[in-house]
Amino acid sequence: MKNTLVLCCFCLMLTLFSAPAHAVSLSGGNLGYTSFMDGFGEPCFLSDQYLYFYNADDYTDSAGHAKPGTNRSHNLLWLTSIKYVTDKVKILGSWPGIDIELPIVMDLHVKNERFTENETNVGDLFAGVFLQSPQIMLFGKYPFWQRIEFLAKFPTGHYDSKDYVNAGSNTYAINPYYAFTVMPTPKLEFSARIFYKWTAKNNDPPKTPSPKWNPKSGLPPQYADDTQEGQAVWVNYAASHEITRNLRLGINGYYLQQITAHEIDGHEVPNSREKVLAIGPGGMFISNNKKEICYLNFYEEVYSENRGRGLAVVLRWLHVF
Repeated sequence: MKNTLVLCCFCLMLTLFSAPAHAVSLSGGNLGYTSFMDGFGEPCFLSDQYLYFYNADDYTDSAGHAKPGTNRSHNLLWLTSIKYVTDKVKILGSWPGIDIELPIVMDLHVKNERFTENETNVGDLFAGVFLQSPQIMLFGKYPFWQRIEFLAKFPTGHYDSKDYVNAGSNTYAINPYYAFTVMPTPKLEFSARIFYKWTAKNNDPPKTPSPKWNPKSGLPPQYADDTQEGQAVWVNYAASHEITRNLRLGINGYYLQQITAHEIDGHEVPNSREKVLAIGPGGMFISNNKKEICYLNFYEEVYSENRGRGLAVVLRWLHVF
């Protein structure tokens, strides 16, 4: 405008696909997919295509230290988003719109001390409704755009509880966000997209020991009936400067903080909350008719807790019909 090792998406999606230190981890969402001029929008019908690549050779513990042993993951993902914004009506002074997003996991590979698995399949469907504001003047002098969207995830993607790595998450989720762009000078802009995510229980998780089972009891293992990933908030942030009429260059990044613990059979998993901070360079190309926009963004995760720490690249093509 990661994944029980199950996607991400959307975010997305899904970010940040890395090997789990815990039996539950955050599923995917839009972690770094969007960047420059993000709050801008106007009535149109558009296609938004994302090619996302992520690679991590480290997995960190709850103190941010790399865990010993083999902990590698990479993910190549294609995400298609279709959006429509109408000017036939206004709600609270803004144009309403709809958003449909579908990720395709092209090559997801995870290798650690517990397992090595690969996945190529269709991920979970995201759908949302939003309000896009026209340009207003912030404090009477700075061009400002904003958008709010209620986005939901549906468990339509490929999922098999016999596998630890899946393209789908087998759960519903709500993932609303607020995005804005402000231009303090005619060529400089700051943008951010702020997310919240709540995910329902997975009632058919991969084999996960239940907290109700005591390994010292001598009884056969008791596996969990359900798992639930913790709630999380994160922000995609960016700043860019106009180099020419068709080119903007700048910096982009993201920061994620999990705010509640993961749960297994209703019991909190201690020291399981995830955190990650990333930053990198990026660029944005705009065609003369402004109907084709391309983004290229690089991210280095400089700090993480309870998840992979790696590098990400996002190539995005936005086409206005």
